[in-house]
Amino acid sequence: MAINTAEIRVGASGSVHVAPLGSTVPTDSTTALDAAFIDLGAITEDGVVLSPSQTIEKIMAWQSGKAVRVVKTTDELSVGFTLMQLNIDTVPLAFGGGTVSTPALDEYKFVPPAAGTVDERIFLVTWIDGTYTYRLLIPRGMVSETGDISLVKSDSINLDLTVEVLGTTPDDFVIYTDDPAFAV
Repeated sequence: MAINTAEIRVGASGSVHVAPLGSTVPTDSTTALDAAFIDLGAITEDGVVLSPSQTIEKIMAWQSGKAVRVVKTTDELSVGFTLMQLNIDTVPLAFGGGTVSTPALDEYKFVPPAAGTVDERIFLVTWIDGTYTYRLLIPRGMVSETGDISLVKSDSINLDLTVEVLGTTPDDFVIYTDDPAFAV
């Protein structure tokens, strides 16, 4: 493959959306989203980090100092981002579910979920570079980690989240794009 600087991309801007399982998912990079998708709002300037990983087990033979076979035992993807807005959508997401109620006028109450609750959702990460749009669709995922939440006078209160891709099919995640560099 030759060097082609026209194929160098940046995640210049974008968004992260969530929707309940069973919602209609997009099947391309640009079609308007189903109304069930909620934009999670401002994300810190660090953007979104995609972390693919796999575990390989090496099978060794007595007669060889090198592996004679390898077996891939896990194939994972996690997505990390830090939300800057606190609201009815972001706080329950960070705490793995829960409910928000209005016990009094202009007063709101968040109650975290019961122990053992699993809050699975559809996640969609969209990023744009110029005229090219990319969408990472995770049909089944969950927040698997929430970082420390700092309450300080010198910075915003942020929700540092890691989303783990869950699945049972080859399409556990899909990336759609209108980028011509992917033309087959």
